[in-house]
Amino acid sequence: MTTDPGDLVLDPTCGSGTTAYVAEQWGRRWITIDTSRVALALARTRLMGARYPFYLLADSTEGQQKEAEFRRSIPSGEPTYNRIRHGFVYERVPHITLKPLPTIPKSTSSMKNTRRKLKMPLWKSTS
Repeated sequence: MTTDPGDLVLDPTCGSGTTAYVAEQWGRRWITIDTSRVALALARTRLMGARYPFYLLADSTEGQQKEAEFRRSIPSGEPTYNRIRHGFVYERVPHITLKPLPTIPKSTSSMKNTRRKLKMPLWKSTS
């Protein structure tokens, strides 16, 4: 599963709070739940002591400059009001697809034909 910045992430088994920690780092909102008080105390300590990167508001002059830098374009001259509802400026990473990976044949008939051409059995008997 994937999320976008600003999405809500639910972790019903909090544990040490890794999901909440990473969600906070990546700009996601989060809810975490656990039945163990020890796990909640551990997660609270981890989250309260963590340092997170500073995000720029998209509706700020610095945010517009950084967004233009990521897009490799000229910063927009629109007025800014420093409103959080416009979101944050995030660094982009390229999407990776599975297309470059080799494909697996759908049936074994092509393997059988190949083995017939090579005159090899599909399996070797151990007797």
